[in-house]
Amino acid sequence: MRILACIALFGIGAPALAGVESIRLVVPSGYLTGVLVPVRAELRNADGSLARDVWDAEVDLTAQPAAALAAPVKIRLWNGVGSALVRLTGSSDVTLEAARGGLTASRTLRSLSGEPVASVSGTLAGPLVEWSGVIHLTGSVIVPAGSTLRILPGALVLVDGVATSEGQPGACTSVSGTPNQCGRIITVRGAIESLGLEDDPVHITAFDPTRAWGEIFHDDALPSVYDYTFITRAGNSPRGGHTNTGPAVRLDDSRVVFDGCLIGYTAGKSMQAGGSDLELHDTVLTRSVMGPEIDGTALLFEGSYCLEFYGSDDNDGIYLHDQQAGQRISMARGVVASGDDDGIDTLGSEVTIDDMIVRDFANPSEDSKGISVFSGEVTIRGTIVSGNKVGISAKSQNGGSATVHMERSTIVDQTEVGLQAEDKFNVPDLRIRYFVSSSIIRSPDAVRTDYPQFPDDIQITYSDVSEAWDGAGNISSDPLFAGAAAHDYRLTESSPCIDAGDPALPPDPDGTRADMGAIPYAGDIPPPPPVFLRGRVNSDASVDISDAVSALLYLFAGGVIGCPDAADTNDDGLTNVTDAVYLLEHLFRGGPDLPTPNGACGEDPTDDALECGDPVC
Repeated sequence: MRILACIALFGIGAPALAGVESIRLVVPSGYLTGVLVPVRAELRNADGSLARDVWDAEVDLTAQPAAALAAPVKIRLWNGVGSALVRLTGSSDVTLEAARGGLTASRTLRSLSGEPVASVSGTLAGPLVEWSGVIHLTGSVIVPAGSTLRILPGALVLVDGVATSEGQPGACTSVSGTPNQCGRIITVRGAIESLGLEDDPVHITAFDPTRAWGEIFHDDALPSVYDYTFITRAGNSPRGGHTNTGPAVRLDDSRVVFDGCLIGYTAGKSMQAGGSDLELHDTVLTRSVMGPEIDGTALLFEGSYCLEFYGSDDNDGIYLHDQQAGQRISMARGVVASGDDDGIDTLGSEVTIDDMIVRDFANPSEDSKGISVFSGEVTIRGTIVSGNKVGISAKSQNGGSATVHMERSTIVDQTEVGLQAEDKFNVPDLRIRYFVSSSIIRSPDAVRTDYPQFPDDIQITYSDVSEAWDGAGNISSDPLFAGAAAHDYRLTESSPCIDAGDPALPPDPDGTRADMGAIPYAGDIPPPPPVFLRGRVNSDASVDISDAVSALLYLFAGGVIGCPDAADTNDDGLTNVTDAVYLLEHLFRGGPDLPTPNGACGEDPTDDALECGDPVC
């Protein structure tokens, strides 16, 4: 009865089952009615990493007060990451909440309706200019050589644009930002430091969302950095390149680093770079005519996502021209998903692709490929290519050649072809070479070549190919994925691909011979010790009275908790009523601190019989 009385008194319901995921919601900290707000939603694993193995999901976005958002929004997640552009109304603070199953995350945006607005145009004066609050760019802006523009956390930068529709940029041909042709342009010859924070990002967007602005142009500039910065509704800028559209961000002979950013919902392409050095860390590029197009540029693409590029032509996830001598192009631990042309498109470049997911480029009216190699040399390792029209295609012209090295990768579920050596330009004597090892290739037509006169140019060994292919160690058996229909490409314990890869490769994490495919069998790897936070008994983020109630429900009313170790608040190796009392004493009567791990998640320092099968960290 006392338990029920506590529940009634504090309004606490039965505890939710703990999960191994959490939702992260990144949004600007303030809003103005009429200015579209970008929302970035993610699923995170217990260790904080992106849940890339959650192939398809949705989160429901709602607002409090509910009237601030015209209707709930569903955000599509691609391998754990997605975004939306929403319109908030009102003049009071608004809390956005994202929910999936029993998981929730929320962020409160303060109303900026009463904030002063600083109008800016022309050349900035002085060695350092700081922007904070609400800034309105009524004309194009120049950051001159030797100067730094520092944009402080929470700044909202509104830029004037011109009328345009998504994917249909205006007749902008001049970098000068001529009215009625280009949106306003920020030209950087000095440096930009955009210093957003995860809970207080910078937002640079259109003053009027129906009138896309121009671009940020780094023109032979000093090294610049963008942290947690949203750049939206740009791209009505000088046109050119692969799509003949303007970018939201342009680099020319400059070095720029993006970390934790979002660039999207543009009228043109997301980015264009020439003769530069570009780094993208934990950055989302989305909802543009195409992703970044780079030429003569070094690229480090780390843990980033290129998502949702649709239109009538050249809607690639990323387009990589050849780089200059000494420059590297590397893509690792990210995702390129969903577009109407190619996922990763290369042109004469040398590219390394590690631990990537490339998916859903399957436009039936286009020659869509997951990875398109045009001359040059591409090395692919530990990568999943799934759901495309053609998985990987290589081609060349004018006496050139193309080379693809691939190992420990999984090419599955293409609508037509897995690997292709293509004679696109009717040049029958080109050399298109594949060197494939320890991989899985399962498609209606696993391997197709337009150059059968060069049989040794496609060498596949120690791989599972859905059609018989000569080569040492090859098989054509069902790989016995854990759940191919759900895109779960892990190997089950009966898979013929286990310990069947090239014996000359380094061993898998369990110390055994290399497996075939991108995901080695994990059955032999001992699970890591669970981490938890002492006293966090239920699934919410805090340690409070509801955790004591959850522990009592577990002890006396048949409640369920995922981590009994967390409920052992005095760390005596038992869970009983003294733990609830110990926690309440700590919370309300100045009792002793909880034993480690407290303050931050960690392992149990005490060897006891309690378990933590479903921790909440």
